[in-house]
Amino acid sequence: MFQFSNAVNKLPHDHHELMAMVAPRALLVLGNPDYGWLADESGYVSCRAAHKVWKAFDIPERFGFSIAGGHGHCSLPDFQRPEIEAFVDAFLLGDPNADTNDITIHPYEDVDYQKWTQWWGTGEPTFPEPNTGDLEFVWLEAECGTVGSNWDIIESSGTSNGQYVTVQAGTQSLSSAPSSSQGLLSLPFSIEKGGTFAIYVRINCPSYDDDSFWVQMDKNGFDMVNSLVTSDWEWKKLTNLSLNAGDHTLTIGYREDGALLDKISISNYPYAPEGMGEDAENCGRSGR
Repeated sequence: MFQFSNAVNKLPHDHHELMAMVAPRALLVLGNPDYGWLADESGYVSCRAAHKVWKAFDIPERFGFSIAGGHGHCSLPDFQRPEIEAFVDAFLLGDPNADTNDITIHPYEDVDYQKWTQWWGTGEPTFPEPNTGDLEFVWLEAECGTVGSNWDIIESSGTSNGQYVTVQAGTQSLSSAPSSSQGLLSLPFSIEKGGTFAIYVRINCPSYDDDSFWVQMDKNGFDMVNSLVTSDWEWKKLTNLSLNAGDHTLTIGYREDGALLDKISISNYPYAPEGMGEDAENCGRSGR
């Protein structure tokens, strides 16, 4: 297995195949999106793919998943007990009245899970490419936004526009987003079309002790995005969001010091940018 530790895309199997080996027996999958290293967005996609196997056997009620946050790692909150009790009652205790239909609980409404399986049956394992005429990109330089005084702007030849931002050493906000504008980075932007947009950031987060941010879109609440550790500068996805056409504001707050932020990409193209991306539109230059 070590040959795949840094090349998981070359694994000869995926988790939906491991789950499908349980069929036609019952399987309930649990997740907690509060812990980034659990990779529950990928787990959600795998669950959707695996569920197709139980559906093919005409026993969809024998598979379910409950991916819910707001509780500790490896702990069972009371609000998740009904799904577990239903599966135990139905498939371990034989209760004919237990209802396990449509237990598909998750926070990933904006994730297009079907793109991973649309090729099934065609013999051509490829992602459907978006119509290039419908693509829209917004490129933003972090240092060209409204930068709070707790952030430093650092010169660097290895970054887009020659600069990046990072919170001052020793400044952290682990349990909640910074409460004042001093700890925030504000980035207004506009889009012409509504739809699902992927938000990627070009960052350098050298360890698991400095690889997280607080993220807010418009006036919604802040979400913690963790486990963004990189090797040197890389593009990492913060989130997928459904956005209407018009004006928006992306706000990024510090969480752990040591995370370096260079550039932001907001696009209805679902995949990560390459290199340093295109010219940013918030530094007096025209974007794409």
